[in-house]
Amino acid sequence: MKYRHLGIDEREIIQVGIVQGYPLRVIARAIRRSVATVSRELSRHSSPEKRIYTPHLAHERALVKRTSRGRTERLKSDAIRGYVIAKLKERWSPEQISDAGIAAVEYALNTRPRKRLGWATPLEAWSVALGH
Repeated sequence: MKYRHLGIDEREIIQVGIVQGYPLRVIARAIRRSVATVSRELSRHSSPEKRIYTPHLAHERALVKRTSRGRTERLKSDAIRGYVIAKLKERWSPEQISDAGIAAVEYALNTRPRKRLGWATPLEAWSVALGH
């Protein structure tokens, strides 16, 4: 059987079933889904503080989650991304770029003087704060 995501109409049926106090098995049977599917839907999309299930909000959350599933930005820092791109343009292999090169860029970024610290490095500002 082909997998299908829950639709807004199914989510509304789940909400009605919950409000009327039906067991999950009955709700699952009504939408022709597994009890586990209904249970997961409620655990993922119920409001934790109020324990309320809102189908339209759940549907919006599911759509957002569906578009971003598993796709995280690997090179979050612009400087590191620039370093990697520059080395790739110089025809370096990913193995040559390595963690050591990226660690060197991170170190350079994290130890540079900052305006908000009075043009001191974070380590210098920390030493001053501790009174050393």
